[in-house]
Amino acid sequence: MWLTHNGRRCVELNDRVFERLLTFYPEENLLTRKVPADALASGEISLSALKAEANRLFIPWQMFLLNMPRLRHHLRNIERNRRDKIRIAALSRRAGRVGAAPNRLIDRHIRAQNFLVSNGTYAPNAYNGMLRGMTAIDSVDAIVNHFSIDRDTFWRKSRKEEAFAYLVEIVQGGQVNVALGTSESRLVPSSANHKLLYKNVSGFCLKDEHVPFIFVNMNMADDEEPAGRRIYTLVYLLTLVGLGIYTLTRDWRPGRPISEADPYLKHAHVITSEFLLPTVDLDPYRGKPITPEIVMGLSGQYKLTPTAVLFRLWKEKLITKNERDTLIKPVPPRKSRGWPSYIDTAVRKFNGALVFGSVNAEFAARRITQNQAQYILFGRIRRTAWRQYRSRLRL
Repeated sequence: MWLTHNGRRCVELNDRVFERLLTFYPEENLLTRKVPADALASGEISLSALKAEANRLFIPWQMFLLNMPRLRHHLRNIERNRRDKIRIAALSRRAGRVGAAPNRLIDRHIRAQNFLVSNGTYAPNAYNGMLRGMTAIDSVDAIVNHFSIDRDTFWRKSRKEEAFAYLVEIVQGGQVNVALGTSESRLVPSSANHKLLYKNVSGFCLKDEHVPFIFVNMNMADDEEPAGRRIYTLVYLLTLVGLGIYTLTRDWRPGRPISEADPYLKHAHVITSEFLLPTVDLDPYRGKPITPEIVMGLSGQYKLTPTAVLFRLWKEKLITKNERDTLIKPVPPRKSRGWPSYIDTAVRKFNGALVFGSVNAEFAARRITQNQAQYILFGRIRRTAWRQYRSRLRL
């Protein structure tokens, strides 16, 4: 395939390199896009078209100029790093494309994690694997004590969004980076296929001796209000880190089957449920009829979705399976009409406060270049957004 500029053939690209770069993440189906398909059919692509398409897909365009051995070496390093950080085999498969994982998104946060711990400023995190062998109640106590979580403060928050923000801040204070995404401010590819891929992903966690990572999808598919789902996902993933499990979850809903790939996954849900709504707090409702008003009251008080409350009541035998399935009808989510975030706010959310602070500090000290900072924070070079970002932070 020829790379052209101003109508002239300039450099011959290796077709195998071109195809391998666009099939490294097969779940994205990039070869079906018009620009790559036309290039393969015609045997040429213009430099401007290559740069524009690579930018949309968050691929450095210079990688298309590599030879096959160098590309193979680079991609093997990415795959090796991923195997060390996360177990996709333990995936909780739910609705959507079974088995499809957003590996580009996962690899993006792995690079950020490696950068964060590369300067050696973080001590080993004792929370990794701390919960193994503990009962659910002991696990809850260990989480509360390790992160100094005040659950009464958490439960007193008037809105679930505020309760979620409180937990995020507390968890990051305990040396666990919490990243939130995915679609805001064009920080990830935004094609229709990418949106479908991200749609049913609840989140994932990444292994690291010093700073484990948690990613919570802010745009997860759901038939209830999203804030309660985010809270559950955050606590569940935090529990997995404590159990020494690093995996990705897809649109898990209470009452649905759980993958048997790892015996700890079901235990993680038990711990999460006990953390958010303690069994002892359900004792006053035993032997009494459960009404929709009670369910909604517990949902608001304990920051759970109504469906999660129903599942909890059913597991504690306060309601029957039929009551669990019929007591409250799911409510379609209301679309947010909020204003878009400032670029620095979106970048902080997407990368997590620990990465955000570290990159800014390293750039301010001129220990990394502006291109390095952009690749970590934005996933690509974005000159205009970078100028806005620096201006707002006075970097």
